[in-house]
Amino acid sequence: MAVYALIIVPHCDDADYYCGGTVAGWAAERKEIALAVLTDGSKGTLDPAARPEAVAQTRQAEQRRAAAILGIAHVEFLRFPEGEIENTVAARGEIVRLIRRHRPECVVTLDPRADAIPPGGINHPDHRNAGRLVLDAIYPAAHLPTFFPGLIAEGLEPHHAAEVLLAATDSPTDYVDIDATLELKIAALRQHASQFGDGEGVAAEARLIAAWNGERAGVAAAEPFRRIVNSW
Repeated sequence: MAVYALIIVPHCDDADYYCGGTVAGWAAERKEIALAVLTDGSKGTLDPAARPEAVAQTRQAEQRRAAAILGIAHVEFLRFPEGEIENTVAARGEIVRLIRRHRPECVVTLDPRADAIPPGGINHPDHRNAGRLVLDAIYPAAHLPTFFPGLIAEGLEPHHAAEVLLAATDSPTDYVDIDATLELKIAALRQHASQFGDGEGVAAEARLIAAWNGERAGVAAAEPFRRIVNSW
């Protein structure tokens, strides 16, 4: 199966928050999109008495509803423990399997260089670690047959993803106009009630951030990315 874009993020709601407007725009153009969430979502609660299995089930259901709103065709969860993403050989193998199976033109993940997202805060270590993990899997591992040769026996031939878009970046090279899809992004974010309650706060935040980026891009609303052209 070949898709236009494969989005690989650490947590439920990351794709909706950082690139939901862009994704909705692609879907409106009938581009096929796959989403892979690396962690299980089991720690996404302020309630220490909550059962991790129940939290994970809730968050994954929220993500599936949000993905349907944006028009994402395929959603899967790799179920790494939340807060424990590491760039190991075994983890890279899982990402390589994912890339070779979906065969995307474009991979979207989070910028591993960003230390303060949002501005004034400290970036989640899963965000940085996931970005580095995915970049190290894209090249050379997914591209060369000598890396993870056992995947070829599974029918997963090497794949070259031509472009990478790094979301949640503090050093953007490109902006995507999301004025036409901002309300779809907000509708997707509202599905994550376990994180955002009634959704009014995250809706206001999304509009503010989109307008702030839009001002820099010369449009009403935008999402920023650091773009890498994978020329290998």
